[in-house]
Amino acid sequence: MGSDLRTFLDEIDSEVLRIHKEVDPLTEFGALCSQSGGPILFENLKGHPDWRVCDRLLGARKLQAAALRTTSDRLLQDAGTRIARGRGESRIVEDGPVKEVRIRSEDIDLQALPVGIHSQGDGGRYIGAGMCVTKDPSTGIQNQAFYRIQVTGRNRARFAVGRRTGWAHYTQYEKAGEPMPMAVVIGHHPAYEIASTFTAAHPGFEEFELASSLLEETVDFVRCETVDLRVPAGAEIVIEGIVPPKVRETEGPFGEYTGYMGPSGQSPVFEVKTITMRKDAIYRHLNASRFTDLQVLSTFLNEVRTYRNLQEVHGGTRILDVHIPDWAGLTAIVQMVPEFEGHSRAVLLAAMGLHRQIKVVMVVDDDVDIHDPKDVLWAMSFRVNPARDIITVEGTRGYKLDPST
Repeated sequence: MGSDLRTFLDEIDSEVLRIHKEVDPLTEFGALCSQSGGPILFENLKGHPDWRVCDRLLGARKLQAAALRTTSDRLLQDAGTRIARGRGESRIVEDGPVKEVRIRSEDIDLQALPVGIHSQGDGGRYIGAGMCVTKDPSTGIQNQAFYRIQVTGRNRARFAVGRRTGWAHYTQYEKAGEPMPMAVVIGHHPAYEIASTFTAAHPGFEEFELASSLLEETVDFVRCETVDLRVPAGAEIVIEGIVPPKVRETEGPFGEYTGYMGPSGQSPVFEVKTITMRKDAIYRHLNASRFTDLQVLSTFLNEVRTYRNLQEVHGGTRILDVHIPDWAGLTAIVQMVPEFEGHSRAVLLAAMGLHRQIKVVMVVDDDVDIHDPKDVLWAMSFRVNPARDIITVEGTRGYKLDPST
């Protein structure tokens, strides 16, 4: 079945911190995930015997490189080259590990999953690592994206969805007065999670097919049990159901990775029809707090695209690296070798307009380690003349999770 979550955990085994002491998903593991400096695996969960939960799999550059089977110094280059290939190979198979257990109708209980509370003040228990699969009713092409999903009952949840592809699918179903089929994939190789965050144009194929290009292997899909969708055969858990038209319930509040509470709002409802999973499924948690995988997944492909786009726009320019650090989430740092007066300023202005989540751009020389905040701040202190070297561009679009804009 190719690469999966277990493959990756085995590959980074020496980096994983295993917690054998009992941990409560409702009061403890959100904080512990936030505090962990690397991959963490909980093996003793209060109220959830026989379950394991993992988080913090992508926080360091070497872990991101391991996920894409390359080296840290070639990560952006190799990722960009593979994404540029577009759709990889995929096939539908009759069965897979995610079908080992099938739970239907009255046996469904979302609260039996080790779904935790992420932050103090959250409106309830949230699935954070759910890669939500929907389908365009006109073209039949699927889409994947992360939505925050608030568990509200045995077979019911609410979810916040951005006004992008998944929302466009829902509005088509809603206009027709029909329920939208949706599947929530929890736990797979991190390349699938990276692919699910892809927001650039990809007409004719879905994000999971980019995982094939990123891993350079075939993606195996299985068909869902109760909805007309396909999902990765090697996933840990798949939750299937429908989103009824014109039904809204209050979802939130929810602590976002910016360190601020996202407000409550009226959101669509997810009615669960079936759960399939592995016999010994590992629950992938994605804690929504500062300096966690959620931020890495929000920024990694922006790093890749910025690196690649700057090289294309400024052909021949030696762009060495790009970093959007978790310690400065709306800031892009570009490492380059300037070759003429105004070169770095031209690159800075080009980078500023590439992504709406970038509010600050810094350009540094090749002797500054852009992954070390101490080195970056040192360069700011001793190489920047604020009157000459800081440019302010007014009237640009803000980011909705940034309270300063």
